[in-house]
Amino acid sequence: MNFMPDELIGERVVLRAIVNPTLELAAEFDNMRAGGEEHFAEFENISSSPSSPEDRLDWFKWMAENRDKKVYYLIYAGDEMIGAIIAQHYSERDRNCEIGYHLKESATGKGYMMEAMQLVMRALQDGGLMKLKAGTDAGNERSTNLLKKLEYQLEGILKKDYYLKSKGEFRDYALYAKIYEENAGQVK
Repeated sequence: MNFMPDELIGERVVLRAIVNPTLELAAEFDNMRAGGEEHFAEFENISSSPSSPEDRLDWFKWMAENRDKKVYYLIYAGDEMIGAIIAQHYSERDRNCEIGYHLKESATGKGYMMEAMQLVMRALQDGGLMKLKAGTDAGNERSTNLLKKLEYQLEGILKKDYYLKSKGEFRDYALYAKIYEENAGQVK
């Protein structure tokens, strides 16, 4: 995904790709997530996340080294890191990828993720992608509403697809996609 810019600038958010990861950046990310364990654990298994800034730095380095297949953007509102978006599982042949995202709790409901997603989606569309995929816990109303507002279509529900430790149960996973028909004829 080397065609993706290192920085995407919107009216209220700036997205910065992890290109030259540092321990300070890893610590800033961990601080952004600190105190929000309940918020993040509502729909993701945070126990599988790196447990220290050093581990996070190794993960950031791995992300930067694999930029051809994925790009991880950190979302900033002003000088404050508020979340992240990843475009991953990129297929040049099939011209599609999957988008994942999260925001810290104090930044939700303010339109930041809508703007960040629009920036990433525009860059991916300009890069010739035909299909963007996103998945979410079927019960995550904020996420499903965001995808619907962005004109993603529900493609299916995977029943009891993953175990969510914080809830102690298997959860349904909703698969959404947005197709750019205008890019369909651009076979590479």
